Amino acid sequence: MPSRLSLLTSLVVGFICTSCTLQIQTSNGQGGQAGTAPAAGAGGSDAGTAGWGGEGGVGVNGGEGGQGGFESDPCKGVPAEGRCLGPSTFERCVNSGVPGEGQVSVPQVVQGTCSPGTVCKQQEDWTGCVLEADCVEGASYCEGPSVQVVCLGGKWVKHPCGGQEECRVSLGGAVCTATVSEAGQTFQIKGRLFYEYRPIRQDRTDYDVPTLDSARGLIALAYDGDEYLGGTYTSEEDGTFSIEVSKKPTPATSLYFFPMLYDQGWVPQFAVAVPDTLSYTNLKSSAYYAFGRTTGEALDVGSIVVTEAEGSGAIHIHQWVLYSILQLRLMAPEAKPFNVLALWAPGKRFDCGNGTCYVPRGLGATVDYGSGQDFYEGALLISGTSITPHELSSSVILHEFGHYTMDAYSRSPYEAGPHSLSMLEPPGMAWSEGWATYLAQGMKQDPLYFDKQEGTVWWYNVDKPYPSAPKLNPNGPMDQQLGEGNVTHMLWHLDDTVEEGWDKSNLQMPSLIRAFTSKRLMDKSMNRGYKTVDFVDFLDALRCGGAPSAGVLSVTKNEGFPYDNKPTCAK
Repeated sequence: MPSRLSLLTSLVVGFICTSCTLQIQTSNGQGGQAGTAPAAGAGGSDAGTAGWGGEGGVGVNGGEGGQGGFESDPCKGVPAEGRCLGPSTFERCVNSGVPGEGQVSVPQVVQGTCSPGTVCKQQEDWTGCVLEADCVEGASYCEGPSVQVVCLGGKWVKHPCGGQEECRVSLGGAVCTATVSEAGQTFQIKGRLFYEYRPIRQDRTDYDVPTLDSARGLIALAYDGDEYLGGTYTSEEDGTFSIEVSKKPTPATSLYFFPMLYDQGWVPQFAVAVPDTLSYTNLKSSAYYAFGRTTGEALDVGSIVVTEAEGSGAIHIHQWVLYSILQLRLMAPEAKPFNVLALWAPGKRFDCGNGTCYVPRGLGATVDYGSGQDFYEGALLISGTSITPHELSSSVILHEFGHYTMDAYSRSPYEAGPHSLSMLEPPGMAWSEGWATYLAQGMKQDPLYFDKQEGTVWWYNVDKPYPSAPKLNPNGPMDQQLGEGNVTHMLWHLDDTVEEGWDKSNLQMPSLIRAFTSKRLMDKSMNRGYKTVDFVDFLDALRCGGAPSAGVLSVTKNEGFPYDNKPTCAK
């Protein structure tokens, strides 16, 4: 995966529209006066940009007046953490994905019905669908090398394998299969898996023509007809694989490759599936993505290429999410995140925002693969249309994954409302959106955020202040409204090791992840600065974990954020 790239010193922001003429205004005179803020929080700053519920700023000295604020309760009383409408129905106020350049993402109220085997329940921080039993009927995994565990009647039941069998994960779950052939021999089916994807053009006007990359970390399974022979993962280095089987390949021997990851207990942790529905709720799939090839009776099958026409976009989504999950396993080994399913289909988009969004815990998604069913607590919905091809954007994929990390590894503010890179937002929302973008670029080790939405290509450099980001009040309160771009910019500079005169912080991502998953941040009794978890609590967690105050304060001061450096720490 990528090494840290040199920072882009000249690029700040840009975009290309294939169907219209757009202009970027990087300065706006001296800006308007701040708007007033009845009830909903701070008003506008420098260009008169108003916050939630604030009145528009008044232009002075040539500056334009800012726009008025948005409703302080856009979902009319429906909470972001959700509420049950009945034993198996719920509603929630949710955000609507990543806004494009100059766009505002507006929240929506969603209602849904829990999947069979789940019921609506109120939890400590959220409300939604949870498993009624201990497990999903028909699900299975391996416990050690010789025990198959199957969900029967809502309970896990152990089935020891036979004397010459071992438990292996197969196409439909865990199975007991022969360890050696009758002749006592084993064989190796080997090869290398590639997939097509489209990199960003050098001039950043669009995505380029398809090119090949190694398909790392996919599950590779061998079958002879309906007989399971063996399985492995493709190499995380170069996509090579070697599957130990109990007999030589025959004309009926085939290989199947799944963009899927199991946890240490052989329970699905992450996968990419084909959506049956395109709604935000009641998400269902009847099939995981799988790419099959016959062996032609060969033990060495050489190079196998999955093309765009076959759905290689599913592999590209898998590559970035897999890499990030494995990095988080190293940075936060004690974390026990719930599982997440990515749903994507060529030419299709979901009914949230621009077609891409994160579905939080409590809504969930199910995959019914015939012999059983897998339940996922969270979901990443990825648009696959030609004008919004988010399967190609690692920034967008990992931004949505960043929301999942806040839900699964840390503590979510559960705050919904309008948001964009150019507006002031409540602290909880700014923290959530700012973290998601930082997580994406931090995992990529590249400050260039690149996206294509509705035919418009746009990008910006998170190492630089976003041109139309709101200005913060260094003399104001810590719980003032701020921009998500402000949060991303500060997080990037808390992380990076590039020498800059004002930036004294070089903590790097593992330190930020430790704070993100720390007891200080997870414990709501230590919350300060705002009614829910926010950037102040994260800064406290950094300082409690030993981050030098000089580095932290150099970054917050440069951004104009008035952090008081008086952290409350867990005992």
